[in-house]
Amino acid sequence: MDSKKPLWQLCSFALFLLCSLVACAAIAVFYCQIVSSYAPLALDWIPWHQNFVRSAAEHLTDDPFLLSAGVVRANLDFSSSIYAYDRGTYHVPAFQFIFPALLIKFNGIDMFSRFMPKYHFFVSCSIGYLLAVLTVFSGIPKVSLNSTMSPAEWASRMNFLLSIFLIYTFSVWTYRSLLAPWQELHFLFFLLVSFAFLGAPLIPGPSWVSTTHARFLWGMVLIFIACLNQYQWGFFLSLYYFCCCLFYRHIAPKRLAFYLPRLVLRRGQVLILALVCLAPSLVSILQVLYVRSMGYEPENSSAIARIGIDAVASMHYGGFLSSLQYLGGNRITLCIANLDQSMLGSKISAYNCLLTYFSMVALSLAAISALAWRLWRKNLPSSWLIFPILISFLLFNSIFQQSFSVHLQGYSLLFSCLFSVGISLLIRRCLWVARTHFVALPLLAICMYVPIVLTLLKSSYLTPTGG
Repeated sequence: MDSKKPLWQLCSFALFLLCSLVACAAIAVFYCQIVSSYAPLALDWIPWHQNFVRSAAEHLTDDPFLLSAGVVRANLDFSSSIYAYDRGTYHVPAFQFIFPALLIKFNGIDMFSRFMPKYHFFVSCSIGYLLAVLTVFSGIPKVSLNSTMSPAEWASRMNFLLSIFLIYTFSVWTYRSLLAPWQELHFLFFLLVSFAFLGAPLIPGPSWVSTTHARFLWGMVLIFIACLNQYQWGFFLSLYYFCCCLFYRHIAPKRLAFYLPRLVLRRGQVLILALVCLAPSLVSILQVLYVRSMGYEPENSSAIARIGIDAVASMHYGGFLSSLQYLGGNRITLCIANLDQSMLGSKISAYNCLLTYFSMVALSLAAISALAWRLWRKNLPSSWLIFPILISFLLFNSIFQQSFSVHLQGYSLLFSCLFSVGISLLIRRCLWVARTHFVALPLLAICMYVPIVLTLLKSSYLTPTGG
């Protein structure tokens, strides 16, 4: 690299990606070392989840009929209960267990137990990096590897990217998803990759991935795979895009990019996107009908139960406040479950646990407020990425309240994305206000990031083995 070039010519997009990858990898390694050393559950899978995945992988080819329907039976042994038995099986999509089944067959159980947690940690870090890059570079129509930025812009974008990745990686919702990775992990990964094709800046490259037509097709294929991993989120995404299609004429042309990716701005394209998101839900319905037609009755919870209509029979549903427990990272009952009033240590532990819980609630509300403010002002370039995730999350949380009340393990992973962007926007705004105080600026950044990261770690350490 020519040292005689002006500094702004050295701040290229390629160098930005390289430096950000190295920095994010360092953050991920640091996080892995800290959590593996001090968190009670480390980064290993919870036993009941490992047994669940192992059961599904080992029974993948046991029943040719179920396999032909694209599902597999799996034993879920949780709290001394088994939710799977003959003629009443817990059915899960078969394709999600092909890789674990091959790993067990060719490398054994030991390799499966050691490799899968590391693999999902890598996927989780990839999600954080994709989220950060897409958020930071939204609003730029075209970029190449040789594109240059001013040093100030380079540093500003780098700080914002690392902030999002740092908060996402350390968040308790991300940690929970690593202990028992649900379908949300792969759903988010493929969703963000599809959004990279549909809404990220255009980057010159081979015609099969860089042309507008090719990127649109790749985006549709990848978002279908994402929704196939978790059809429920696909259903709510389809509702969002159907609404965009329905009220298309009422959206000012210059505002379309606020709601939609840059390659899905025509009404026909929006309709195609909505149908692609909906398709996996239809596939799931056909699978259930096909399986039941042969006398198999799955033990999967019904929609009525997940909504909370049968609340009298459900001890896990306590009204809409119970469905908002994810704001604190863990359930508030965790702090008082083993409280012994006669022991001072138990009281102190419960007190600090409650403080951690309400600290997380305060941070969550602050993140939501920052996001809502920027979206309401319609000056968030990444709104096309954040808005559909936010609306889908709110719809899911508002309707399937019992499901959110009983399960914090998987569904709340999407909130980790919203939280990391919201908190980063809030910190960025605070630092921008103090931008003229050059001496105090780095110290102010430390005062904001360190308490947040420590609170996230403390909340992660409190995470129990339950969902």
